[in-house]
Amino acid sequence: MIYNAKTKTFTPKSGVGNEQDAFTRSNAPYEVGQTLPEESVVADYFSNMGNNLGVSSAYMDTYNAAKIKFHKH
Repeated sequence: MIYNAKTKTFTPKSGVGNEQDAFTRSNAPYEVGQTLPEESVVADYFSNMGNNLGVSSAYMDTYNAAKIKFHKH
């Protein structure tokens, strides 16, 4: 999208494609090779971590309290 600051409007860029085009381009190799994408090792790692981000619970309590305080203002 292109933003026009004077008119404060957005217009689509030409020649870039839409979401369906992007999906088609990103999945074409799998269709040609008749394979499935591999599982993301990183996504798997973080999904198995749960809420344990390697920081202390006291730190997380302080962080969460600060978030709540910020959102009240």
